[in-house]
Amino acid sequence: MKITNNPTALRSQRAIKESLRSLMKEDSFSHISVTEICQQASVTRQAFYTNFRSKEDVLASILQDIQREWTDELRRHPADSLTDTCLVLFQTWFDHRDLLDLLVRDRLSTILVANLLPENFQVRFV
Repeated sequence: MKITNNPTALRSQRAIKESLRSLMKEDSFSHISVTEICQQASVTRQAFYTNFRSKEDVLASILQDIQREWTDELRRHPADSLTDTCLVLFQTWFDHRDLLDLLVRDRLSTILVANLLPENFQVRFV
């Protein structure tokens, strides 16, 4: 996803991500086209490709948003243990269980795992 502060681009990105999530409720990820995403989001294909490389890039961005949500929560309320860290992670995914169900349904667990933890996230087992 293109990183920007441009309000129009941010609106387009949000609309595209919401569109993909909505379409995934109706059809499998593999059957959803960029054209359908654009139509639902009311954006042009040019706007889509200005902000994302592919529909997989859109999905990765959605997962990164969720990842950011739980890491922000950990920053606001640091966990004292691995158990507490996992509870925050599980609560975040519980809040997004509709998307998790769709990812499992569509056999997209590899994309989920690849985007689950931040690159610099370290868990220490004691």
